[in-house]
Amino acid sequence: MFPVLNWLLSYRFREWILRDLHAGLSVGMFQIPQGLLGVWLTKLPLPNINGFLSAFCCSMTYVIFGTSHHISIGSFSILNVAVTNILKTLNFNQTLSSNGSLDNFSDPTFMKDYMEALTLTASITFLTGIIQLLLGCFCLGFVKTYMPKTLSDAYLAAAALHVIVSQFTFIFDIMLDFRKGPLDIFYNLFNFFLALPKANATSILLFLLSMAALRLNKSIIITYK
Repeated sequence: MFPVLNWLLSYRFREWILRDLHAGLSVGMFQIPQGLLGVWLTKLPLPNINGFLSAFCCSMTYVIFGTSHHISIGSFSILNVAVTNILKTLNFNQTLSSNGSLDNFSDPTFMKDYMEALTLTASITFLTGIIQLLLGCFCLGFVKTYMPKTLSDAYLAAAALHVIVSQFTFIFDIMLDFRKGPLDIFYNLFNFFLALPKANATSILLFLLSMAALRLNKSIIITYK
């Protein structure tokens, strides 16, 4: 029931600790921004601490119950966008439509909206886990065999493109209303290009530095693999 007990007792500290430390830092550099992105994408009263907790708790849970040495569990950009669309159906107070801070917890209205959003997010996460567990119990992974690789690649590429466009507001620090409907991604890209002169140079610099750090980390992994 607790696979961690099997490998922890035979762990070769001197041989494995440096590589495992690097692997942990790599996972953290990926999961923490993903968790924060999940909070920012909602544009709802969810404090940033929820993003950190989602990154930490998922990873620690898999350390205890997981059986693979090469898997990390955490938030996923495509699912973040899907959950965001569900949360947007809630009627939150318009003054609390941005990310909450700890100072807002003294506001009863904020607390009500916060608990409602948090409860719905947790319910969606729990239901997703139950569905995945059932799929595994009934060995339904074979369905993937009947899906052509071209179809899955096209779906993932299209979803990734939508995620990238949704992050432009944070990369350039430009707040625009996203258009909804057919071909909305092209309208959103056009609006971003028009608003580029208003972009925040500091946000762009931080984005480039983060990308450089992630690329350097990947190069190190490839070199010492």
